[in-house]
Amino acid sequence: MERRQRFDRFAAAAERPWQFVFGEAEAARAMARPDPATALCAAFCVKEAFLKAIGTSYDYTACVLHWDPGREEQSILVDPAVAAEHRIAGTRAIVRAGSDGTMTAVVYVFGEEG
Repeated sequence: MERRQRFDRFAAAAERPWQFVFGEAEAARAMARPDPATALCAAFCVKEAFLKAIGTSYDYTACVLHWDPGREEQSILVDPAVAAEHRIAGTRAIVRAGSDGTMTAVVYVFGEEG
């Protein structure tokens, strides 16, 4: 769980926020949203949940969230090398915003058959 307000300063920054967490295109897409702090917070929550789900500490840029406000279920793009190493066939993320300014994410990772 993260507080959306924590990401306000990154949304206001002139430079690329958290270069070790967000890829260039991912940050640009979040910054183009009407509420970039919410998009950045949601992406961070998903990345953290994803890395916990696969049980490793990869670079946070190994997965990308294309945040669509208003949709509870979100899509994640996983780096092909990470997907192959962990035999990941698919992922789904559910992101929820609380009325108290918090965001949480649950990530489902589906393995390959066989």
